Amino acid sequence: MVARSRWGSAGSSDCLLDDSSNSRSDMTLFPASRTRRSGPGLAALMALVLGLAACDPASGEGASGENRAEAEAPSSATSDFEPAALYLTWTDDPTTTMTVQWQHRWEDGYRDPALGWREPGASEWTWVVGHWDPFPFSDRIINTVTVEGLEPDARYEFRLGRLEQEGPSPEDRSTDGFRFVPDGPLSCFRTLPRSAEGLRYAVGGDLYGDPEVYRAMNRTLASEGVRFALIGGDLAYANGRPDRIEKWYDFFRIWEEEMVTEEGCPIPIVVGMGNHEAHGDTYEDRGRGTVNRSPYFPRLFAFPGPDMYGLLDLTDDLTVLMLDSHHAEPVHGAQLEWLDAQLELRANSGREIIPVYHVPAYPSVRDFEGDISTRIREHWLPRFEAAGVRVAFENHDHAYKRTPPIRGGEVHDDGIVFIGDGAWGVGVRDVHDASATWYLERAESLHHALVVESVGGVLEVRAVGPDGQTFDEVRIP
Repeated sequence: MVARSRWGSAGSSDCLLDDSSNSRSDMTLFPASRTRRSGPGLAALMALVLGLAACDPASGEGASGENRAEAEAPSSATSDFEPAALYLTWTDDPTTTMTVQWQHRWEDGYRDPALGWREPGASEWTWVVGHWDPFPFSDRIINTVTVEGLEPDARYEFRLGRLEQEGPSPEDRSTDGFRFVPDGPLSCFRTLPRSAEGLRYAVGGDLYGDPEVYRAMNRTLASEGVRFALIGGDLAYANGRPDRIEKWYDFFRIWEEEMVTEEGCPIPIVVGMGNHEAHGDTYEDRGRGTVNRSPYFPRLFAFPGPDMYGLLDLTDDLTVLMLDSHHAEPVHGAQLEWLDAQLELRANSGREIIPVYHVPAYPSVRDFEGDISTRIREHWLPRFEAAGVRVAFENHDHAYKRTPPIRGGEVHDDGIVFIGDGAWGVGVRDVHDASATWYLERAESLHHALVVESVGGVLEVRAVGPDGQTFDEVRIP
């Protein structure tokens, strides 16, 4: 559902719906008998009085572009609603869409999953209504809205809001008309450019272990100017358990506080599944009850969806594969058939294909002959090689590793570099001796995330620690 808001048009006489006050909607939608987290207060009532004065036709004010711009400036846009969490992702073309997700509490009252978006400085909002899902074992609701029809590499403003039924009073149900009333904080997002050249992004996994390390790593990556983050599983370590739900609350709170661009926009997150997103570690442990056995993950994140794996064509020349390494879906079977079909569609396209998944094919800590690692080497790696993959990002082992280029199970100049092993914010583990392990070029017990950038067709990958220092880097031609 997309509609053009009547609110905020230049010269409108309906100044009670001005962005700088929101006072009429506060008074009508929240009567005294309803509990709410914050009331309009004296400031909002004063804004109402001032807004009425500004709308006096005799004064000749309130309709000018200058007054309208001042009323909608970020510093003066009041906010009566604060979401419990807000984050960005994509479910479609990141150059022309953005998916906004936020959580609100039932105590906030019923709210439509609605937001308004506009180009910076515009006087009119376009509002979009999405859908909501319950946050399992929680008093929260998960709202999801996808904004479409955007321009590549463009910045937009957005505000959360509610729908107010038009008519003589809120009790009047004689009309189906609604209007959008923004009441959330002013925020922003930026779409991706058409080309991946010069596009900087973060990759990693195994995030929320030590809260301070997790926070420091997020802050470091934001200072690096990354445009988005690809997460290869094990986010909050809630394990699908109701008694660990606070881990999700803390995960989102710290992410929202630290993962912010210089423009003040949230940094989008694209996630894959790990073993700690579900009860148990492997497909055989749980059968095919993926949603029931993973109550949080497919509801909290619009991507990858109920299949627990997926892909995004991030730009015209970059595709990311977010794969499930035998947690909700087996490495082989339906996921493998899907992978074959997707790679066939992109064959000979010249696109950079980046696989991200949880369990490593070449582990720095665990046994090389482990069952899932062996299956990945058997089923996925020949397909990666045929598709021209240059680098694969692995996680799960809570350490840092980088392999030499490997092809056909041997070191090869035209092979794939496997890098990562997941230690964004969790405790690190002892690693194999790289000098005695044929497939390890470097292995260390270090926290890290990876900063990736394509420069002149060369992939530059840097391993950075929570202190902001780069401790390893590789250029992959």
